[in-house]
Amino acid sequence: MPCSVNAAIMIGSTLLATPMTLCGQADQIELIPEIDRRRHVEAIVQAYHDLRGFNGVVLAAVGDNIVLRRGYGYANVEHGISNTPATRFRLASVTKQFTAAAILLLVEQDLLELDAPVSTYLADLDPKIADRVTLHHLLTHTAGLERAIERLGEKDGGDHFTMDEMITLINNSNLQSEPGERFQYSNVGYILAAAIIESVTGKPYGAAMRELIFDPLGMSDTDHELAQRIVLRRADGMIRFPDGPARSEFEDKSYVTGAGSVYSTLDDLFVWSRAVQKRRVLSEEYRSALVTHHTSGYAYGWFTFSYTCAPGMALPVKGDGVTHDGGCPGFSTCLRWYLDHDITVIVLANMRPFPSSELANKIGNILVGIHQQNPSPAVADELIRIALEEGVEAATSRARDMEAAGREIPTPNEINTLGYRYLAAHRISETIRVQELQVALFPRNANALDSLAEACAVAGQIDRAIMYYSRALEVDPDFQNARQRLGELRASRSKPAH
Repeated sequence: MPCSVNAAIMIGSTLLATPMTLCGQADQIELIPEIDRRRHVEAIVQAYHDLRGFNGVVLAAVGDNIVLRRGYGYANVEHGISNTPATRFRLASVTKQFTAAAILLLVEQDLLELDAPVSTYLADLDPKIADRVTLHHLLTHTAGLERAIERLGEKDGGDHFTMDEMITLINNSNLQSEPGERFQYSNVGYILAAAIIESVTGKPYGAAMRELIFDPLGMSDTDHELAQRIVLRRADGMIRFPDGPARSEFEDKSYVTGAGSVYSTLDDLFVWSRAVQKRRVLSEEYRSALVTHHTSGYAYGWFTFSYTCAPGMALPVKGDGVTHDGGCPGFSTCLRWYLDHDITVIVLANMRPFPSSELANKIGNILVGIHQQNPSPAVADELIRIALEEGVEAATSRARDMEAAGREIPTPNEINTLGYRYLAAHRISETIRVQELQVALFPRNANALDSLAEACAVAGQIDRAIMYYSRALEVDPDFQNARQRLGELRASRSKPAH
């Protein structure tokens, strides 16, 4: 079965960023001379490209001075179109900072109040929610709303939703907690923020965003994505498999309007970053509100973090920053600002899975003078390629050679995750081969046996599925999933044929 640790690091379609300190004790810090930082940034990104399959674009800057601005890999593999700073990427949850900034602009214009109940602006929203929730609650994920709109009805994420449909679904739901009581990340809250923008401006969300932010800043490559509209120079989203990339499923972004529906480019995001930092978008009061910690490590549309510089850096030694990640089919994004040292880091990837936040964090560390280790090679990918091309026995032999040479081999979780990636893509024969490798390497791992049993069951290999579920229970008699599935398969076998 899928390992729970994978689900724990995700919130729906976005990777959860958390407050963090970017280095350890002072005696553990290796100072990078300023003259070498550009070289180190280039090297760490290249290492992620070479060793972890990074496909996308990166920008790193100190103030207005760009350290790195470059594309890696392809925007479209089939036509050999390379990623460039002008390639448009789906931002996923990085969208939220734009929605939050638009709300603050409208507050600044006395058209909204952060502490006013949402009912002031949305007459069609049920009072059981609208009278109890404020704009501040929406922007800080403390409204107590459900996580995602697709959980409230029969449509799936990626289906087309109108704003009226989403309001109806929200009206038919209940608050999960008392507003203001606790942090509960919610795309639904930002959908309501977008609805409020529409209500107050009298314009659709995309048109309002262009008028409020994108057009005044000259961000001509940034917009809210509409169904069926062609977006020129947009990268194709891809899924990374050990044996090569595959096209990701394409989704309609209406179901995350205001929460994950904006696309942009590296250059436009840098324009945005500099404009906010220079108070060209919001006054100091509201710019501060945008990036200041409000609750549970969250500002308005941003997570907050703290960092420490290496010795020898310009004061202050410690600083605060804001960051947000985004994830949707085929795309992984991260935008980070190191506020006290005026550092901007942008990572946009059009192949998943990819740890965009991890790479952005390492680039930021380098720019504050802290040496970073290159990522380790994707050993699991190597072994799975061998298993698919030469067989499980050859891959197992290679793994034993690696162990004998003192190299680490993949954990069961790493192999299991890749197996379920193949399963999600309906590549059943590859799923079985990957899970067979996991069992060959870890024959006494109950979860590995359970995962192989599931793959066999999906493939219709019921006898093998029963065998591996039984073996999983021999290893761990308390493994409830294996026990339940084994009972179901045996019961289906005992039913008389019609």
